[in-house]
Amino acid sequence: MHHLCPRSRGHPSLSRGFAACQALVRFFALHRIKPHAPPLVRAPVNSFEFHSCERTPQVGYLTR
Repeated sequence: MHHLCPRSRGHPSLSRGFAACQALVRFFALHRIKPHAPPLVRAPVNSFEFHSCERTPQVGYLTR
């Protein structure tokens, strides 16, 4: 299906140029660049672990 104006159908060089351009547009539309790897999955903000630390005064109280 061509959407050329009636005048351009009489000019073969213009029609060929349009067809070549249209072919390139179709090629790039069909063969788009694949997206990059998905972003890194990050841990939710509220998921954390407690690790004992010998340097704080609360360690003795928390480990009893």
